[in-house]
Amino acid sequence: MKESQRKIIMLLCAGAALVFVLAAFAMPRHSQTELPVSAAPRTEAVSALEGKYIVRDYGGRLAVYRVNEPTRPVYLLDIYTGALPEADRSALENGIVLHTEEELSQLLEDYGS
Repeated sequence: MKESQRKIIMLLCAGAALVFVLAAFAMPRHSQTELPVSAAPRTEAVSALEGKYIVRDYGGRLAVYRVNEPTRPVYLLDIYTGALPEADRSALENGIVLHTEEELSQLLEDYGS
């Protein structure tokens, strides 16, 4: 009887592990290749003297662009702009220009918390 119980437990554990592995593969991956070109945001001309990064909404998520490449996000984060206050969403529509990596880190920390 103990041997059959052990086999059942081992089968249940193997099944659970298989479910977790399949779930991990089924989860969406966030990479540059997933960004649809047709959904690219506006491309306002921003002088390089004004800043280094622009943070904007991209398909309902927070995206970071380099000033010299305002059409292709460098980072696409799992921070959903719909959950942000209206004032923040409005600022993101225009794009938030940041001058340093420290400013970028601080802004992302603020939005992420």
